[in-house]
Amino acid sequence: EGTPGPRELAARNRVFLERAVCASVHDRIGQVIDLGAGFPAPRPLHEVAKAARDTATVAYVDLDPVVVSHGVAAVQVDGARPGQRSATVQSRAARMRRGPSSSCES
Repeated sequence: EGTPGPRELAARNRVFLERAVCASVHDRIGQVIDLGAGFPAPRPLHEVAKAARDTATVAYVDLDPVVVSHGVAAVQVDGARPGQRSATVQSRAARMRRGPSSSCES
């Protein structure tokens, strides 16, 4: 058995991520941040978290505007309303793409 290829490594990584989110939510961690969300995913993390505990929330973060738009669409399809939170992610991503500024922006 040789070294696993990229697809196998990605699949293993996803299984680990889902198990880690599930275990964390079971251990009373109610909020999860998915940095570099990389949509589309076979089973979005908010579904994994909600299956473990219905009050769990997931924040998806990514700088790629295509990924952000896919993420917003996926969350909306599931019946959630991202509202201001997705707008905040998009505007922050836009500021980061423009580069550093001389003042501290929040």
